Amino acid sequence: MLRKIIASVTAVCTMTATCTAVLADEYWNPDVYVQIYGNFIYEPDGYGAAKVTGYTDISAEEIIVPAEINGMTVIAAGGFNDLTNLKRVVIPDCVTAIFSSAFYGCTSLEEVVLPKNIEKIPSYCFYECESLKRIDIPDGVTFIGAYAFSGSGLTEIVLPDGVEEIDRYAFSECEVLEKVVIPDSAKELGGYIFDESDKVKIYCAAGSYARKYAKRYDIECVVNPNSARDSALTIGIIAGVWSAVIVAVVICVIAAKKRNKQE
Repeated sequence: MLRKIIASVTAVCTMTATCTAVLADEYWNPDVYVQIYGNFIYEPDGYGAAKVTGYTDISAEEIIVPAEINGMTVIAAGGFNDLTNLKRVVIPDCVTAIFSSAFYGCTSLEEVVLPKNIEKIPSYCFYECESLKRIDIPDGVTFIGAYAFSGSGLTEIVLPDGVEEIDRYAFSECEVLEKVVIPDSAKELGGYIFDESDKVKIYCAAGSYARKYAKRYDIECVVNPNSARDSALTIGIIAGVWSAVIVAVVICVIAAKKRNKQE
């Protein structure tokens, strides 16, 4: 009976694959949609731009993504997953999107230069990049995807002020991660972001959502001393202004009374 079930499943899979191949032959022309430029696999988007979707040299230690391919601006990049020898990657600023799992399993990756115009670090982007100790997140990033840095070698990371959402398990299983700076702008924090990252401390402002999150998940939290200082400074400035106003009013009243007596 089991053999029949396996045979049936195999037949269905074969038929599906065949139908897909037929449809692919009819509607998908690899000569148009998937091309090679050096070691880069890319796809024209049909509007004068290109998307890098892979790399053919599995032994590469460094990849510098070109800003232009055959006269087309490169606007997206990814497909470098499981390049276990890869140590360094540079992505130009013209790239506005990085694909999910872009560097999944790049265990030797040490340095990444991200483009300044991206808004998202997608899910599984640096999953299991165990040699990645540090990374600079561009100021325009607003979203950190699920498992984005899970299992990485990060020791600390500073998220820019514009980050609004950090999805679930984003920094989970980061065994050496000790410091994460989360800005006030982060209002949506998913579950178990730091699951099994036992050394981590969250650095944030006193009244921030990150502070509440740290309490909820029993994560050590360090309140940013600058926030307290800035608050005290603001209060001091306000108090000083009101004091000056009061003094000025008193002086005016006294002066007015003196004039009245002289008259």
